[in-house]
Amino acid sequence: MRLEELIPLNNARVTPNDVRNRLLQRLIETEAIRVRRDPQDLPFWYTSGRPGPFYINVENLVGPSVGDILNRITALLATDVDRAAKATAIWAIISDELERDTRYQEAMTLLTDFYRTLETKIPTVISGGERRDWFFSLPLARALKLPHLFLFKDGGQQLVDADGRPLADLRKGTRVLHVSDIVNTSASYFRYWLPTLRALGAVCDETLTVAVRAAEGVNRLEDAGVRVLTPVQFDATVVREAFQLGLITSFARDEIVLYFDSPEQWTRQLLHETGASILNHFAALDDLKRKRACDFITEDPFKLAEEFSEFFQPTRCR
Repeated sequence: MRLEELIPLNNARVTPNDVRNRLLQRLIETEAIRVRRDPQDLPFWYTSGRPGPFYINVENLVGPSVGDILNRITALLATDVDRAAKATAIWAIISDELERDTRYQEAMTLLTDFYRTLETKIPTVISGGERRDWFFSLPLARALKLPHLFLFKDGGQQLVDADGRPLADLRKGTRVLHVSDIVNTSASYFRYWLPTLRALGAVCDETLTVAVRAAEGVNRLEDAGVRVLTPVQFDATVVREAFQLGLITSFARDEIVLYFDSPEQWTRQLLHETGASILNHFAALDDLKRKRACDFITEDPFKLAEEFSEFFQPTRCR
């Protein structure tokens, strides 16, 4: 069955709240959103070098083959073939997976349904940025039967039609909807995607993202004149709804709400309840997690070393 056949044509039967709840369920079921379920669970280590109570990998919505697909796309990008050939090949890789995996189709059906329930400016082109954005921008372009603009981190771009065939360059003044996997600090938007779109003369005043991780990124984009559309803004309200839907435990709900209210107080509670377990598992951490944990220990961002002197021992990171 093709994705287009799964998209309801009657928007009246779908509400944004219905879509959000179903997509939230898919995010948690696929561990695209992971949470600690009890005090014995270890924290997640963020790139900032701080621990946290949840982690978001939106690409998990694609399914268990996502790692292999990312590797294939990465290898393709490293070749010397031209952008048109790369775009066509990436279109085929993602389209094949979309046709093969019904759960990926369902996730994209939900995202498309959500977009169709909104009052938005009608785009002429859908864009997505290297690499993870393409998992969501490309299927949306297919479903809406619009051209897709591949944006590359080196500033390059390639426009294809709704069937993945290369097209001529984008016309100035074209309205583009940029689709991303997640908005956190929105650094990629300002470093790569918006400068490329502006250099092309495109109009991009709206972006659709599967999930919002932090209000900081939304605020930056809206200050720049880009409205952020999302079915899942992962905040205290959504966390409480996830609990009511039976998707997370009461422990997860309470600690994530505390984290949103005060990362410092949440960290203090974590070290009190789980600090010994973290230290017991310290040697088993992989290199990346160990580096982040060591950054936390040496930098002590919340000045908790005096209160938890046993935990904040820099010697364990040497």
